[in-house]
Amino acid sequence: IDTVEGMREALRKAGEQYKLAEFEQYKVAVGAAELAKRLTTAVPSDIIDAMANSMISELRAQATAQGTTIAAVCEERGMDEAEMKREARDEAASMLQQGLALDAVFRHEGLAIDEQDRAAALHAIAPGSEEEAEAQLNASGYAFTIEETAQRLRAGRFILEHARVTIQA
Repeated sequence: IDTVEGMREALRKAGEQYKLAEFEQYKVAVGAAELAKRLTTAVPSDIIDAMANSMISELRAQATAQGTTIAAVCEERGMDEAEMKREARDEAASMLQQGLALDAVFRHEGLAIDEQDRAAALHAIAPGSEEEAEAQLNASGYAFTIEETAQRLRAGRFILEHARVTIQA
């Protein structure tokens, strides 16, 4: 880029590409949420609780790393710890149900993943640190996370390809 106008154009294009990708992710999330509503299988309560507890532990660790407490984070959000736990549980249940829905689409449609899907999964897991994330996941025995994420991303694309999306202004 050798001119101010060239820089503006490059920034505008980059911003548009970012917003387009963000919108595509939003449409997949809405599609997965709608599919999750149609599942007849419920996620076991103990799995929801385990994920919610993990989310709270992660939030607690982030708060500590920032030199604050979970109580201060709750106060900042205008809630108490009990409300935060309920919110985490609801979010965990929703995420797990959506994951099950995407898994079901992947299996039902006989979809397959390739190296491009795996690369997209690693980017989703750790944008900009894909190689380090892959090495860490392999070393810790969590390499299946890459496959699972790739399958769910592929199922999400399938949903988008076959969904009727109506955008309301």
